[in-house]
Amino acid sequence: MLKDLSGAIQEIKPYLSTQDIDAGDFDPIELYAYYSGLYINNMHHQIYLDYILSYPVNYKKDVREHIRTSFERGIRKSLPPALIRDEEYIKNFRVYLGASEPAAYAISALECYGLEPQEVGQKVAYGVFDFGGGTTDFDFGIEYIPENRRRNFIIEQFGFNGDVLLGGENILELLAYEVYKDNLPIMREKKIPFALPAGCTIFAGAETLVSTTKDASSHMNNRILAEKLRPVWEHTEGRDKLTEAPLNVTLFSNEKIDGAFTVNVDLNINAEKLDKLIEDRVREGVENFFQSLNSAFTGREVYPIHIFLAGNSCRAAVVKKLFNEFIDNADSKFVLHMPLGMEDKTADEKPADAKTDEKPADDKAFDFDLDKQRTGKTGVAFGLIRCRRGGKDIKIINSNVDKSGEMIFPYYLGDAGNDGKTFTVKIGRDVEYGKWTYFTFADESEFELYYTSAPRCLKGDMPAAQVSMIHCRIDEDDVNDDEDAGIYIRKVSPNEIEYAVGYPEDFDKEFTDKIYRQKL
Repeated sequence: MLKDLSGAIQEIKPYLSTQDIDAGDFDPIELYAYYSGLYINNMHHQIYLDYILSYPVNYKKDVREHIRTSFERGIRKSLPPALIRDEEYIKNFRVYLGASEPAAYAISALECYGLEPQEVGQKVAYGVFDFGGGTTDFDFGIEYIPENRRRNFIIEQFGFNGDVLLGGENILELLAYEVYKDNLPIMREKKIPFALPAGCTIFAGAETLVSTTKDASSHMNNRILAEKLRPVWEHTEGRDKLTEAPLNVTLFSNEKIDGAFTVNVDLNINAEKLDKLIEDRVREGVENFFQSLNSAFTGREVYPIHIFLAGNSCRAAVVKKLFNEFIDNADSKFVLHMPLGMEDKTADEKPADAKTDEKPADDKAFDFDLDKQRTGKTGVAFGLIRCRRGGKDIKIINSNVDKSGEMIFPYYLGDAGNDGKTFTVKIGRDVEYGKWTYFTFADESEFELYYTSAPRCLKGDMPAAQVSMIHCRIDEDDVNDDEDAGIYIRKVSPNEIEYAVGYPEDFDKEFTDKIYRQKL
């Protein structure tokens, strides 16, 4: 609920709801598109009717389409009314989905670093580590020149993944939570609540203060403290001051103190401990990236693989450090490239180890006018234009979606293993939608389904406590202790599965018995 200074209240409903999106409900994305359209279409520029959208690699089909329609409505409203009424002109107006963000970025990076193939038969392999503010996306593929020469290049995407909880702002919340725990005595004394960051657990003795519901006070305390710790993450001015003296900060309390719900507290900051926390969390993301990369390139002998760092959070020195560690210990050959616009200051020096930072093959690749300079953001835009509809430059073959355009199922499904503590994959991501796969016995009316999108689970040593789990139930009349009977699962959408009880031969044909549905 938003309330402005005049007292007007605006309700923001869930973006993906069952209600008709044309019903006139307030749509923040439509409003954003409207303001973007006003900036683009005005007397100082000209009127544009053709728009291409990029999108995160792991967005479901209905989410992508919903965003597209929001943009279409918002931009359309920004056009001059006379143009909207002109049926001949307005029929040329369109907003369509182009390439995913990491694929579009890879197009620009391959060009700017002089890595595009030079002849038919040559293939260039890449992986994108897009480390942003809220999530980290992985994308893998190859670029080659088609034999029929209908396009200059073909980009084939055949692997994607990511870390939905790894982002710059998420890391700040982790730091804030660590500082909160380190200063727990004063937090208890002043009854200062705190919102639990995603992916964290409430430690013993803090249940009355740490909340998963993120009420106003606990959420604000999280954000206030996180912002104060930004110099630790970004290594900017003010970092040293945080360790020289206690940090004085005003936070919200659950009770009135001296007539107010705010209180000043002095907090001790252990910067070295926070640096270790950052490194451990980023290391987890880098490990996930290489596990995904190995899975994506299995059976494809295309080396070297060029790794493109992307996203503003890759400014952190720890990212380059950890990638170099993994590359130095790898059996295969990888070449690490800093994000466009954030090239290594030592890029003019040829690296001693060919596995690491490779300078651009042609320094002129970066000699653009200001409005043509490739960066982590504009690189996506320029790449998007190069693979536009009707262009003859680059065609994208996206194997990350099925024939209907829906993204591949993002989760590994499994259980807690024989020891009850280690996540064991039972159904991999490569199992297609609609295919029934055996999961477990049907000797009880309930079973636990563990799932995660983290590819490091494939190593077989991931604690079950670190993945998500849901309880699935079957009716008592479906319970079957027969050794040959079991619970079978099939994927029906990126966040939904169906399961049923039966024998192997029941699933060789169309299954007509009772089917249960479960959202993840």
